[in-house]
Amino acid sequence: LVRAPLRTRTITGLLPGQRYEVALVAVDDAGNASPVSESLRAAPFDRAVGAPDLRRVRYDEARRGVRLEWEAPSDGVVELLVLRREPEGTYRPIGSLASGATSFIDATVRTGREYEYVLRARDHAGRLIDSRSRSATVPGAAR
Repeated sequence: LVRAPLRTRTITGLLPGQRYEVALVAVDDAGNASPVSESLRAAPFDRAVGAPDLRRVRYDEARRGVRLEWEAPSDGVVELLVLRREPEGTYRPIGSLASGATSFIDATVRTGREYEYVLRARDHAGRLIDSRSRSATVPGAAR
């Protein structure tokens, strides 16, 4: 819906690779509708989403785990994966979240150890993009 005097409208939530058709109908203050305009066909740009911003990683005493926090991802993200670095240096997925998630608790941590994390976004086309890594240390003596 576009109210006068605006002449533009951004349509969000469209999927890359899909084709869409848009037509207009004008409605006056009395509720009278115009005939439907000629339709316009278009496809959204097929571009990768931006890297997620893993803003904060800290030990959460109340939850007894490492809490990761980030801003909601941009349009086009369909899944978020939380990855933790293993001692040999590889990253292993420890959580899969819906695109609207903004935090995660890793409750599998042990005291006295440092953990490094990456947040990975997957877009509609299956492309993956990672955040910068962030670390947190769990207080206490190592077990």
